[in-house]
Amino acid sequence: MNHSSVDLLETVEDLENLETEMTQKPKETTPLPLRQMMMIFIVTFVEPVQFGVIFPFVYFMVKDFGIAKDDRSLGVYVGMLSSVFCVAQLFTSLPWGWVSDRVGRRPVIIIGLLGNAVFCTLFGSSKTFAFAMVMRSLCGFLNGNVGVVKSMIGELTDSSNRGLAFAFWQTAYGLGAIVGPMLGGLLVNPVEQFPGIFGNSQLFKEYPYLLPCLVGSFFSIVGAILGILLLEETLKTKSTRSSISNSTFNEEEMPLLQDECIDIPEENLTFKQTMTKEVQLSILLYGIWCLINIIYEEVYTLFVAEPLSAGGLQFTAFDIGTTLSISGFVELFGQIVIFPMLLKCLSLVNVFRISAALMAIFSIALPFCSDFARSLINTGTSEYTPEQKSAVFWLLFLLLAGKTLASVTGYIPVIMFVNDSAPTSSTLGTVHGCGQMTASFMRGVGPIIGGSLWSWSLSNNLYFPFDHHFTFGVVALLSVLGIVQSYRLEKNLRKQ
Repeated sequence: MNHSSVDLLETVEDLENLETEMTQKPKETTPLPLRQMMMIFIVTFVEPVQFGVIFPFVYFMVKDFGIAKDDRSLGVYVGMLSSVFCVAQLFTSLPWGWVSDRVGRRPVIIIGLLGNAVFCTLFGSSKTFAFAMVMRSLCGFLNGNVGVVKSMIGELTDSSNRGLAFAFWQTAYGLGAIVGPMLGGLLVNPVEQFPGIFGNSQLFKEYPYLLPCLVGSFFSIVGAILGILLLEETLKTKSTRSSISNSTFNEEEMPLLQDECIDIPEENLTFKQTMTKEVQLSILLYGIWCLINIIYEEVYTLFVAEPLSAGGLQFTAFDIGTTLSISGFVELFGQIVIFPMLLKCLSLVNVFRISAALMAIFSIALPFCSDFARSLINTGTSEYTPEQKSAVFWLLFLLLAGKTLASVTGYIPVIMFVNDSAPTSSTLGTVHGCGQMTASFMRGVGPIIGGSLWSWSLSNNLYFPFDHHFTFGVVALLSVLGIVQSYRLEKNLRKQ
């Protein structure tokens, strides 16, 4: 058999393996390297803490800056401040992925953690909108960790345990999603919330948003120290590859599953060769899912903080932090219990489709909480009784819990699609860098789109569905688009 025939057979086998991973569960599972996975867990945990710590108080922070003319126009500025972190990541995710493919995953991760610690602290000391924008963007510029960590997982796992590893990664992200908003809601303005402890603190009187950012930065510093001491490099060096290539193997002595047991030397692919049709379709689906979730998350905080008369729920920063933290526990439940159950019964692509359909349903339902709240409150007053607020809170929690389960069971499949679409293991960093760049773009424009649509819906004086329901309807339509894209991805695999 000539060389070109062998290459053709290997290509066909790779495509068949990729489609198999999307449609069925492996029979045997390789044990995960627990020490490395624990380090990845810790590093991953820091990212959502840093990203989510501002959400409970960003509405009130921007309001204190005095930049908006009225409450209805706050959404645009809140969206800009929320999105600038991801806009900055858009320009650096691919370069960080490229760097990690050449110098290693470990140094890139440590730089990201230390950069987050410095600039998150400075963000908490912001007194102007411009300074806050600059500090938040610098956090994003120095942070390429999400794509790099995914590359590490791809290098540490095989097809039998990759789903479990990404679920483990998503669990770490979910824990961070609990702690971040909890810190933001609980520790904001400590002089008023904890007068017995911080009542005489001039520092926190002057900077009411500093304490949650300081605590978030502490997690980054701990992660960096542990990374320096314990995190091992997963990128194979050139010397390792050359030693393998110089070795002589008898065909009978080589393992049957040599692609998983031995690091066979791989030809360096160009960027164009790396970006195959499967990679492009997988990354596009990942981007759509990120856009759906970031618009929802951005508008959720605006919706919950907005006055009842404007179509919101009139909750405080502490209330917002509480709801987001509780939803984080639901996210963990989805990762640990619900997703594995679904994967036993369904293919990855069908798990995603069900998740997208549920996302559409719960997004449409959420703004009816405001209608329910206004129906409870007597005419002529805008204040809740404790019983009324409790009723609204639990309805909000049920709808948010449903959305959270849909979100997490949709995220794991799309991340696995991106990982498994990489042509070779040596292109994982580039592929995940492109994926993270796409995600950062969506997470950058998402808050601006969501904040602008929300502000428009409150000021247009139109009726349902163009009032406070409108933006959540847009999220539902995007969810349907995600389902359509999943069929395009599956169709392309079958053609191959």
